[in-house]
Order: sequence, then C-alpha cells, then structure tokens
Amino acid sequence: VRIESIDVSSNSNKDFVECLRKYDELMEEQKLMDFSKILSRLKEELTDKSLSDYGITLSHLTFDEFQDANKIQYELMILLAKDSVSVACVGDDDQSIYNWRGSDLSFIRDLNIPSKKMTTVNLDTNFRSTKEIIETTTEFIEENQQRLDKAINANGLAKQKFEDGDLFFSVFDQGSNELEFIGQRINNLVDTRVFDGNDERALSYKDFAVETRTNSHAAAVVNSLR
Repeated sequence: VRIESIDVSSNSNKDFVECLRKYDELMEEQKLMDFSKILSRLKEELTDKSLSDYGITLSHLTFDEFQDANKIQYELMILLAKDSVSVACVGDDDQSIYNWRGSDLSFIRDLNIPSKKMTTVNLDTNFRSTKEIIETTTEFIEENQQRLDKAINANGLAKQKFEDGDLFFSVFDQGSNELEFIGQRINNLVDTRVFDGNDERALSYKDFAVETRTNSHAAAVVNSLR
C-alpha cells in the first residue's frame, strides 16, 4: 500500500483496511516505523515543506539503480529534486527485474523532472563482456518491446577474447546428468589462463558461479559439488 502510494479509503476489503489501521496504531504506540513507513512519512513532510525549512541545502541529487525505482521512491526523488541544483538518475531499463515490488519502466523511460532541463547521456560501452556475448544477449533482450532503443558496444581494448565453447546451450534428460556436467566443466576450466583487465592469471574454484532458479535446485548443485 505504501510503496505503491495506494489510498485505502476506497478499498472494498474492510478487513484489510482495519488490519492496516491496527498495525499503524500498534507501531505508533511502540514508537516504531518500518521502512515503507519511513518513506511515506518523509513524502508527507516534503509534500508540505521543503528541505530548506529544516536548514538543509541539497546541491546534487543522485539516484543510482534507477530502473529499480518504485512509485514512492520516484515521488520522493521528484520532491527532493525541487530543492537540488542538479539531479542525476543512473540506470539501465534492461536490468529492470523488480516489477513484483513496484518498479515501473515508465519512470526511467518517460523521466521528466519539473523545472529541470533533462539531458540523456548514454553509457554504451560494456567493459565486462566480449563482443560475442554482448551480441548474443542483445539479440535476446531486443525481444522486449518496452525497452529503450540503445546500442551496446564492447570494449575494443580488452585483452580477453572470445573462444568457441565460451557460450553454449545444453539440454539434459536427467538432473543428475546436468549436475555431473557442471562439475566436469568447472574442473576442466580450473587453471585456464585468462585476462583479468590487463593482468593474466589462472582460473581457480572461487572464479566460478552456478545460477539456479530455486533454493532446492541450489541445494542439489551444492551437494553434487561437495
């Protein structure tokens, strides 16, 4: 309710409204605030007052990971921006994965801060990945119709080069076959020479990560690797 700035006065679920009222009443009695309450109270204060009323001078406001902004965070940014000399919102719409907790792509896509002249600066060089990996992931993410139009370029000065087998897709008939493959793959790659920036070094076990969808899958991988 608070994160989405929802007015509960017209909510048809009276049990929920009463539960929220009791919750707020209990928190007030205990002199406690949860994180969403901190944000909503700050929004209430800044709606009627400005930072200067509290003797606070704000020169520059930076909002990092802006693609993750939910409604109340966005509203707070707008309220803080009116007292700041400049505002910088840094984010990548392709990395927006928090829709389930209120993030909204329209905030970064349609950003407009009142009384501020807006300028977009594209950070279009990827310093982490090779050209082939960037091209593959770009082809995938371009299926998203809501994304901002952008070109991502590889760092031409990177010493690490793409090799056959660096990126592949496999399907396994059984989970045990997949787990066996993961272990073998890691063992085969240990001691491989790679460039870490400009420095050449050998891969060790701490360089590897296995991504899983659920905790149960992660447990199976951990048990297999042990």
